[in-house]
Amino acid sequence: MVSPAGFAAQVAEVAAKNSIRVVRSMSVSAPDGAAHMIVALDNDAVATTTELIVGLAPRLMILEPHDPEGFQAHVVSDHWLRVVYLTPAALDAAIADAEAPLDDETSGERDEATTAKLRFIAEAVAAEIPLSDHGGATELARRFRERVERELPADGARILESNRYVVWEHAADILATLKDRHGGALHTDAATYAAEIFAAEGPFAGKVTRPVLRDVAYRHMKRLDPTCTTKASIESIVLELAGLIDARR
Repeated sequence: MVSPAGFAAQVAEVAAKNSIRVVRSMSVSAPDGAAHMIVALDNDAVATTTELIVGLAPRLMILEPHDPEGFQAHVVSDHWLRVVYLTPAALDAAIADAEAPLDDETSGERDEATTAKLRFIAEAVAAEIPLSDHGGATELARRFRERVERELPADGARILESNRYVVWEHAADILATLKDRHGGALHTDAATYAAEIFAAEGPFAGKVTRPVLRDVAYRHMKRLDPTCTTKASIESIVLELAGLIDARR
């Protein structure tokens, strides 16, 4: 079975073969009014991507980092399309949540006050999660549900039952926020993390090459936050770690 990382590489390869520029980014916010679609990471995922590229003739594809449940791609042509690639298990969970029976009196319509409450709660959930093994969209959806029920004890359950898909919308937003914020923390707090790695992984004897340091830093930070740590996000830590090693010689 191909992993999300393997599928992401295949999607990038398809785009490149069709002369589409591929850019990788920690997180991207689709503009208001952008279209969205979900693609299962199965045997047809690459073929579906090829059909999208042929049909839309995009100028650019932006790939976000993958996690165990999938990844997101943004196909930019005259219009903007956000494509959410999900593993079959994650997709089944999303579909089951979205297709659960709804209360006839609350058929999914959300007024402005409810929308504002849910947005505020999603922002609160994101704000309280530190750099950690916080999981992907499924775990964040669970946290969001629990926070809604806790913050809105009178009508939280009713809101969730009548707005099933909104849970996954906010889970995706929370994940994007965490990737952006935690990726930034890896840069701004690089000296602190480099010192932790030096203490935990050292001593570093002899000549240590930059690729070796990058691998050590990546493995260490991946254990701390497997979802938000990427090779690109640890470059500042690698530089700080190299400086520490040189200073101790």
